[in-house]
Amino acid sequence: MKFSLALLAASVLGADKEISEARLLASKKTDSKILAQNQELTFSYKIYNVGSQEAFDVVMEDENFNADDFEIVSGEPKKTWESIGAGASMTHEITVRPLKAGSQNITSAILSYSQEKGGEEIKLFSSDYGSAQIIEESEYLRKHASHLQDWVVFFLLCVPSIVFPYLLYNKSKSKYEKKKSA
Repeated sequence: MKFSLALLAASVLGADKEISEARLLASKKTDSKILAQNQELTFSYKIYNVGSQEAFDVVMEDENFNADDFEIVSGEPKKTWESIGAGASMTHEITVRPLKAGSQNITSAILSYSQEKGGEEIKLFSSDYGSAQIIEESEYLRKHASHLQDWVVFFLLCVPSIVFPYLLYNKSKSKYEKKKSA
């Protein structure tokens, strides 16, 4: 949402004039609704060049995923591109596994690029995710597991209460049927 507003503002402000240089916009988001300990979480970074020139030596680095709090499953927290063409976009993903439950402040990724090869470095920040409340693994599993084991135990406990009265009824019924036929 924040990125959409930033993109809209950039397009409205620059509607009457064309940007004659490389200008990057970056967003960071995750599609996961529930953040849980030891459950994989994928962050997507989208970098747009809204300028009319190519951006060179583009480096994106996200320092939020330190080894004490997160395990990196796939992807890299630092990604480089030689260049991003005018009007082009790049996507990068990183999948992490939170190791601790609790509140985590997941801030912006830092991007740097230059207008020309070997030129002056320009820094910018992606949109930030904000404060993430990571729930404990046991709570996540209690709410989202299939509970197959619970249903099997329930079924096994119900079987004697149904089978035992049936067997008593069947035995009693067979006694009366023998007396009637005799």
